[in-house]
Amino acid sequence: MNSKNYMLSTIVTILAITCLYVLFSCLGHGILQKNEIEILLFSSLILLTINIFIVEKFFATPTGVVANSLNGLLLLIPLWSNTEFGDSFFIIFFIYFFICLTISVLAIILFNSDKNPDDWKVKTSNFLKSIATAIGKSKIMYSCFVLVLLSVFYRTEGAIVYSILVYLFVIMFCPVIDVLNKGIRLYNKKNSEQKKPIGNVITVKSKSVFIVDLYDNNEEDDVVKLFDIIEFQLHNQLVQGRVIDIYILDTKKQAKVLEIGSRYSKDKRNLNVVYKSSCTDENVISSLNSFVGVIVKESTISRIKFEYTPNNIAIKEGNLLLVEQDIRKQGKLHKKQQVIYQVIEARTDTQNLETNNQSGLITAEALQLGVWIKESATFEKYEWVPEINTRVFLATNIEGLKCGAGEMIIGSIEDTKFDVIIDLNDLITHHTAILGITGTGKSVFARDIIKKLAEEKHKVFCVDITGEISEKINNTINLIGIDKHVLKKEIILRCKATASAEQVKNLTTIPDLVNIISTNQGADFYGRDPVGVDELREETKTLIKNSLADFIDNKTKYIGVLELNEIYNTDATLEYTKLFFQALFELAKEGKFKDKSACIVLEEAHTITPEEGFHKSKATKIIEQIALQGRKSNLGLMVISQRTANVSKSILTQCNTMISFKQFDNTSKDFLSNNYSQDLSNKVSTLKTRTAIISGKALKSDVPLIFKVKEIPNA
Repeated sequence: MNSKNYMLSTIVTILAITCLYVLFSCLGHGILQKNEIEILLFSSLILLTINIFIVEKFFATPTGVVANSLNGLLLLIPLWSNTEFGDSFFIIFFIYFFICLTISVLAIILFNSDKNPDDWKVKTSNFLKSIATAIGKSKIMYSCFVLVLLSVFYRTEGAIVYSILVYLFVIMFCPVIDVLNKGIRLYNKKNSEQKKPIGNVITVKSKSVFIVDLYDNNEEDDVVKLFDIIEFQLHNQLVQGRVIDIYILDTKKQAKVLEIGSRYSKDKRNLNVVYKSSCTDENVISSLNSFVGVIVKESTISRIKFEYTPNNIAIKEGNLLLVEQDIRKQGKLHKKQQVIYQVIEARTDTQNLETNNQSGLITAEALQLGVWIKESATFEKYEWVPEINTRVFLATNIEGLKCGAGEMIIGSIEDTKFDVIIDLNDLITHHTAILGITGTGKSVFARDIIKKLAEEKHKVFCVDITGEISEKINNTINLIGIDKHVLKKEIILRCKATASAEQVKNLTTIPDLVNIISTNQGADFYGRDPVGVDELREETKTLIKNSLADFIDNKTKYIGVLELNEIYNTDATLEYTKLFFQALFELAKEGKFKDKSACIVLEEAHTITPEEGFHKSKATKIIEQIALQGRKSNLGLMVISQRTANVSKSILTQCNTMISFKQFDNTSKDFLSNNYSQDLSNKVSTLKTRTAIISGKALKSDVPLIFKVKEIPNA
């Protein structure tokens, strides 16, 4: 119920009854005379007026019909023995009033709010209620009674009949209250210099956040809604703010208000009284549209916590946020710095309000990236924590740098124009690890980088046990296929002294030769090398080296694939791999890659370079040497694996660029925490498909980022 409307209705009712009294007096029908009919007529009109303007306007229930019916029956009592009124009218009205009374009482008796709405008693009660409120309206009940009284007792007195008919028409059909309400609102709007108050400031939570007790206003223009602009006088400042939350308490309603601006004012309005306002500053409006919350307690320099305020903006993990920080020199504001953060976590919570009331909220966390310095393409760390209740905005318009020569866009931060760019030369020479479980987009992402390296004319040596690289990438060369040199007769003759006749018979390629070496290697009883095996190994390495040199000199092919599944067995595979990397490393040290860096891609690296086991001495050690020394010769590694735990840590620790897709094992998290932070390493288990965390030398923007991998067609 609106108390102001109720007061207006009461005033109108009193005025209407006063007018009615004046009317009766002027027409010579004083109601104070002992005339039963005059009293009945006047009483009926009063009851009708009160019911129309007050009772039925605010309390239309069966109990009102009960009251109307009882009053009607009481009005009939003086007419019991009145012969002029007649028995017919008396009986009709008596039955009508009695029926209304009976139906209303039954509706009240049968009603039970605790029962199911489908219960027959509740259904019957609702049905009877609808009948009672329809036929028991005061407009019907009392107006009919008044009309009968006029027709029976005043049919010869035209003045009073016409006057009362006009009165009935006005109160029954003219929207008096609504017209007056609109007039009052219009008058206030046009003539009042001071706006209508909507509440009081009761708490100043910080220099920019206020709590307001709202008045109980039901007028549409006065109701405060989320994100409304308000203003109030605070000392000698006129403060404008925006409603960022509304709390419905058990006894009142409150609003949380964020200051958006203030100015000096000598306005004489009451201090701390709040009024609705408007904002025309386009810059302020634009910033409000990206507002997402305010800083709360337990924020640190490297990580902020903020209370999320829904603002028609849905934020999510990985979004960039902006917090403006004041830079002061000698106590004066020097400039504002825009510090960028990235969302990593969110959780639901509650806050205690007055008198044990609680309100739900969402608290989110974001890691500091820093102040974006576009000229140097880096984030510069901001070395202080934002004050509590500092505003937080969604940073949708921040732009990174354009992609230059020798660089590659690998994705972007979601919902921004900020591209994630890598330097391909740093990616190679400082080594890179791409880690993630199957199905996260890791292999597709790696193949896209391989293609880009080839476009930039870097030689790429892919060690692939799955066969996917040659299948998915065009214009590759099979590195085992180029090993099919005609073997010298003396090599074949030397093999006859070591290998079986069957092996020598099938000896045509270098892999065949490696198979003989792996089968027959090992010292005899006296610790001597089997006849010619060491010499065969050196000659085989030379043959592989010559084949690789031919590929390196090839100006049309840049991606070579070593498919280990083409070699006969595990021992031969590892032996060949060792000789392959030895030959490649020697070529690198001889200056074969002085003009363009070369990259070794280890697909399923946990198989080729395991962390522990018998085979480590076979191939892993030479790859570890490349990881340690390859940079000097422009030879680098790209390690691709599903499980960090199973890959040689001597190799992984040399990878200065780390790209992590989703992983679950604790070893991965512990290892990655050394490259990122504990907060970011904890996120690898919740990353979405085609979402990754990148950190390291090759990343142009310098600090670890969560990013979305770009769409890669035909991958």
